[in-house]
Amino acid sequence: MGTHHTDVTSAARVPEGFKEKCMTPQRPRKVRFAFAIVSLALLVVALVATVSVTKAAAPTPSTPTPNLNRFYFPKNSVGKGPQAVHPQSTRNNLRHGSGPVIHSSTTYAIFWEPSHLQDGSTTSVSSGYNSLQTQFLSDVGNTSFYNIMTQYYDANTVPGHIQNSSTFGGSYVDTSAYPAHGSDCNTQGSSNPTNCISDSQMQAEITKAQNANGWATSPSSIFILFTSRGEDTCSNIVGGCSSTVYCGFHYYFGSQSQPYAILPYNGSGQGCDAGQATPNNNTDADYEISTVSHELFEAVTDPQPNRNWTGPLGEIGDACGYKYGTIGLDGGKANESLHGHFYTTQMEWSNAIGNCAQTR
Repeated sequence: MGTHHTDVTSAARVPEGFKEKCMTPQRPRKVRFAFAIVSLALLVVALVATVSVTKAAAPTPSTPTPNLNRFYFPKNSVGKGPQAVHPQSTRNNLRHGSGPVIHSSTTYAIFWEPSHLQDGSTTSVSSGYNSLQTQFLSDVGNTSFYNIMTQYYDANTVPGHIQNSSTFGGSYVDTSAYPAHGSDCNTQGSSNPTNCISDSQMQAEITKAQNANGWATSPSSIFILFTSRGEDTCSNIVGGCSSTVYCGFHYYFGSQSQPYAILPYNGSGQGCDAGQATPNNNTDADYEISTVSHELFEAVTDPQPNRNWTGPLGEIGDACGYKYGTIGLDGGKANESLHGHFYTTQMEWSNAIGNCAQTR
């Protein structure tokens, strides 16, 4: 750029030099001055063109698009079947932000499962549904799958990398009735606002479970709330409902920024799967486990959404939603073996390879 700056300075002196060398009685002053101005303009145009070519030759890093940095797992809108992985490219890598990570997580499962919905209709969950969720949460830590997150770190609040460590802290089943629908159910577009709970009601249920079990509020704990079949959830934080927009989301609340995740019932026909294999012969539970992995990985790498590890494709789970990689375990039913149990989970984004990964 220094050379270009010298050219511009020289060009500014062209009229005087040109006048000294070329002025003759036969050439009027106005013609000389106009010619000099044209010459200067051509030099400036050439300089700008040179700079433009130089800039175009250097690739510009992708920057995150705000509406892609979501903290919810959107319903599959592209039809059935796993989506192809992205071409390998570090341009889509996650970027470190100003927020924290969870270095070593503890997860808690809260199953809010009354016998009836608000309109009086019966509700249920599949047999073995709860036990498979807690089994996965017990299995996921200290594995090659969870190890994907160890490449991500916090350089702000508590410096250091995420550890390959996740402990299951316990579960709680609440059979008390769902309350009358909250305001979010009307304002966020529920397809059935009667059988619906809002974000504030879900946060209150998490607090209830904490108090009932003596579970302490902690920024390294993730409280995961599961609801029963047929119950819609709506959140003005997300800007939508599980009946129309999302399969799950994570966020935080309270003075200690408590991380939590909401997992509506994601059985078959809910638009939260790609028809993937079900290694535990429990379609509803197996589909839900993949969504649990999505929200768990995002809550660990970006517990206060969009303040830390996000990228052009969203958070670590968004970038690989409905992508399952090689399903070659358990007779072609699973892509992960975690502490002796088989699961089919979506892949997660790895900056190390610039693509989705099943292990690290």
